[in-house]
Amino acid sequence: FQGQEFGWANSAYGVSPWTIPVHKKPAALLPENTAFDYTVANIRVCSEHCMGALKGQFQCLRGLRVNITSNSQHIAACQWISICIILHNLVVEVEGGQHGAYFALQHGMVEEEED
Repeated sequence: FQGQEFGWANSAYGVSPWTIPVHKKPAALLPENTAFDYTVANIRVCSEHCMGALKGQFQCLRGLRVNITSNSQHIAACQWISICIILHNLVVEVEGGQHGAYFALQHGMVEEEED
């Protein structure tokens, strides 16, 4: 991560400059933390649905079995995923909103909006 970037994480991860995890008990029982944790959980669910939908559209992501043992292999895996996201967005742009609506319907998401 760079600058102000961070990743949402579950409670298995500790707090760090680049991760924001949900709270563990007893802190998770405080009302202000419960609201935060609920919001983070919803963000993570949306993210998981997005990845599941991409895996449904791009079968190559289902079998993306990359042994990441170096920075360059990590970059290659991220680029592979980014390419699929770019291709999805290009299809929506070329095919129009109907493809976005079809994709959303197939994956149980709200309709994508065109710019």
